[in-house]
Amino acid sequence: MNLDRLKFKIKENPRLGCVLTIIKNLGNEDNCKKIIQAINSPYMINVNVTDAEETGKWIYYINMDYDYRYNGFSSLVKTLLQLLAYSDFFGFCPVVRIGPNSMYYDESAGLGDNVFEYFFKTVSDIGVTDINRYMKVTRSKPYDATLFGKMGSYEIPDEQEIDFLAKIFKKYMKLNDRVKETIEFELNEAANGGKTLGVHVRATDFNQGYNRHPVAVSPAEYLDIAKKAFTERKYEKIFLATDDQRVVNLFQDCFGDKLEFYKNTYRSVDGNAIHYGNYMVEREHHKYLLGLEIIKDFYTLGMCDGLIAGNSNVSICARIVKRAREEKYDYIEIIDKGIHHNLKEVRSPFHNMLKKKL
Repeated sequence: MNLDRLKFKIKENPRLGCVLTIIKNLGNEDNCKKIIQAINSPYMINVNVTDAEETGKWIYYINMDYDYRYNGFSSLVKTLLQLLAYSDFFGFCPVVRIGPNSMYYDESAGLGDNVFEYFFKTVSDIGVTDINRYMKVTRSKPYDATLFGKMGSYEIPDEQEIDFLAKIFKKYMKLNDRVKETIEFELNEAANGGKTLGVHVRATDFNQGYNRHPVAVSPAEYLDIAKKAFTERKYEKIFLATDDQRVVNLFQDCFGDKLEFYKNTYRSVDGNAIHYGNYMVEREHHKYLLGLEIIKDFYTLGMCDGLIAGNSNVSICARIVKRAREEKYDYIEIIDKGIHHNLKEVRSPFHNMLKKKL
């Protein structure tokens, strides 16, 4: 094979072509910055222009798939809101897909390969299958989300950011009819019927002390704060959302029949994270139900009168739901003990789980 033929083969292969381009530009600092910006900068917009018939709308295709394979459900929702805000800022027409690499993709549910539409209505009148009819299409990059908040960070948003994301939530995030009919009665039962204090306790993998994750708040600490708030602020009942059955038992012993929680929700009994090992559970439509149960939790927390929670994406989503309802908590306590900075990475065991699965 001659040299010209070899160069052609390299350029034909996207990965080899990328490596060759980087090597050729290492001596030019400006070009190196441009290469980085093409991937990381939210201000670098790539548009695919075709000779398709529809010219009136510029599509922003939010395809949350492989790059989001480790995101929990509430993390997906928060990041999606930031990407939808990006779409609004530039005047695009958004189209959303959460693909089969998501931990909540459930083939057994028979609902297709767009996890977003398992639970929500489409965000515009254009579906994923319609995109090819449009002349101008921009595909989202993960770093686009950084224009409207941190990405992959457990920094607690202030009220201004929550208010902003709540407007985006109210505009775009509409539960589909199937989900609404399934959970509406449960939501009203859990959050109504008396002044309610919502408590979210994130346990399981948070207790492992992973790098860039919040320092865990113990169940006993949550319970002490909840007892004090319940008495002093004269709440009539408590709604508890947690991923750990042992936390339910602890709160039941204290609050008895004043405690509300979803009894049909799957929870860990051994401290292992429920979402990363979800393929190991023998429950019909388990992955779909995990997503549905998280929605029920943060929607119900958003309907409560007060909120006690740690630093987590579930509590962020609950606050967003509350503001989207044009309401405010009469009491809120977000317990922040800081962030771990160590060499204990979260993804290593997940890679092993995926390998076992394959």
